[in-house]
Amino acid sequence: MFSSDLKAHRTPFYAPDNPKLIRLSNDVAWIQVIESAILNNRCALYLQNVVSLTEPDSRQYYEVSVRLFDPKGRMIPPSVFLPVAERYSLLPDLDRWLVENLFASLVKIDANLIKNSCFAINLSKHSLNKVDFVSTIHEKLNQLEISPEFICFEITETVALSNLEIASDLITYLQSLGYYFTLDDFGQGLSSLSYLQHLPVDYIKIPGIFIRNMLSDLTDRSIVEMIHYLGQKMGLKTIAEDVETEAIFQQVKAIGIDYAQGYYLSKPQPFEQVL
Repeated sequence: MFSSDLKAHRTPFYAPDNPKLIRLSNDVAWIQVIESAILNNRCALYLQNVVSLTEPDSRQYYEVSVRLFDPKGRMIPPSVFLPVAERYSLLPDLDRWLVENLFASLVKIDANLIKNSCFAINLSKHSLNKVDFVSTIHEKLNQLEISPEFICFEITETVALSNLEIASDLITYLQSLGYYFTLDDFGQGLSSLSYLQHLPVDYIKIPGIFIRNMLSDLTDRSIVEMIHYLGQKMGLKTIAEDVETEAIFQQVKAIGIDYAQGYYLSKPQPFEQVL
């Protein structure tokens, strides 16, 4: 689909028998595509509704993401650009674009429409390690007079484990300012239970790898139930990811999980179509 665009950007590598050089050639092309999209504002905010299952009047939770478009206006799949952005430390640039444009969009909206909403921003490992990234976010919020209670930061378990002390200090600091925190993909690490007590988060997301198979795999269902039980005991809200069918949705509800996220309930949509 994007072959013509890649040919226009690609650095010439001729290595038919060398997969590493072939991938490098593709990566170089995609780096240029990503940088061009950010520079020329060929990006868009998308929201995915995370549905409350236990408290209909609870806060409305949206996960915020960014989509990129090529010069012809065709969407570039996240599965294509995100791995390259991660390999070459471009995620902070995408994170920065997302944050700046989310805040700019929020100030234009009637406050009554979002007064009980929470917008979840994924923090990459690269952004987490940038000392000034989060402070810049807070300064921007203050300038625009947006309350921190509208913002929820998400970090994955993998990121938290690789930066446990930094993550713990950051979460504690941001919560003191009024922000919320979600731990994404919780339960995939062997030491999940031992380190959770050091991360004072508000929500934990149950990975789709367990949710998708819970109808046919008793072990996966047991893991889902265990994570939810742990969340309850610690006073945390639980979120089931990848809820893609009616049967899974009903099972998630039966367990008592607080929120559900997935294409069965809501696909990511352009910001303007949601609010």
